Amino acid sequence: MVSSREGHHTVQRIQPSMPVQAVETFGIQSPLDTHFKSVSCEVAECVRNRDGWRTVLDTSTVEGAKQAKWIIDFSGRKYTKVEQGPVVTFTFGPAQQCFQRHKQPLGRPELYLVRGGDWRGNPMGTVRQHTRPEFWLEHSAISLDRLSEAQRRG
Repeated sequence: MVSSREGHHTVQRIQPSMPVQAVETFGIQSPLDTHFKSVSCEVAECVRNRDGWRTVLDTSTVEGAKQAKWIIDFSGRKYTKVEQGPVVTFTFGPAQQCFQRHKQPLGRPELYLVRGGDWRGNPMGTVRQHTRPEFWLEHSAISLDRLSEAQRRG
């Protein structure tokens, strides 16, 4: 087994039997910045906007104190506030923008990508984007057939 860091997590993987240069990684992506748009709570049919919501913060922590200050000084939302020691509960009524960023798909086709390498890297820097999903599927089938044949030969 091999351990690697991905963000805040440690991931365990089986030790690869091939060098990274001999590997291709197939993926389908819909990037947020090109395939989605930001929309209001109303458009997203947000339940917080419809029903209201509560935010409970522990102001004895640095993060909780920062969030409470932002709500009070900068959020622009209407709320009621109940304090119980360091715990502050903000209750927001309906018909106002919540704190979540809502996204809606633009209906653009997905990106069908083949990258050189794997989780260890892409030493050659190769990235291929197929123009049609069936070409991507055919490419992956050919690659899998090559791997199966190499495994049969030993």
